[in-house]
Amino acid sequence: MNWLLLICGILLSVSAQLLLKQGAGLKPWSATWIALTGFSALLYVASFAIYAWILRKQDISKISPLMGSAVIALVVLGGVLFFGESLSLRRIAGVLLACAAVALLAG
Repeated sequence: MNWLLLICGILLSVSAQLLLKQGAGLKPWSATWIALTGFSALLYVASFAIYAWILRKQDISKISPLMGSAVIALVVLGGVLFFGESLSLRRIAGVLLACAAVALLAG
């Protein structure tokens, strides 16, 4: 498996979600909102294209949970770091379980 391609797909998806969160506080249909939403859409398309490419050679039962778990963990961390969202013990446990899932699935 091309790990660099997988990491790029994960980071593109995470970036798209964080940009959508950034745009959520803006006035809908403003120039900045349109730019952030449009760029997010492009990042999602690129992530999806990478995901589809990886699935040509890898099992969906491995790749889908791997990408999903990694995206979840990074979005939670991004929410805390960039948007000041709270990090409860329950969320920490969820992120740790997602990281454990990534480690187990990657092996």
